Amino acid sequence: MAIAGAGASLRALKAAAGEASQTLDQRLKRAQLHIDELSVLTASGERIADRMESAAAAPRIAKEIPDMPLPSTSILSRLERAVQ
Repeated sequence: MAIAGAGASLRALKAAAGEASQTLDQRLKRAQLHIDELSVLTASGERIADRMESAAAAPRIAKEIPDMPLPSTSILSRLERAVQ
């Protein structure tokens, strides 16, 4: 009788261990997916930060803007001519 009870207990223990193993495997797979995704996001963020750092360090040279009347000035002068 005790041997049968011990056998049943071992089978129940094996079943519980199998379920725990499956649960852990699923969690590990999800964790690995999160690790991979975070790795991609981190690499992307580092590339963006490098580009921003390069842009901030690059000397900026002001370009000369040709002398052109502003659109509002040209519109106002046309309106003034139309009124006269």
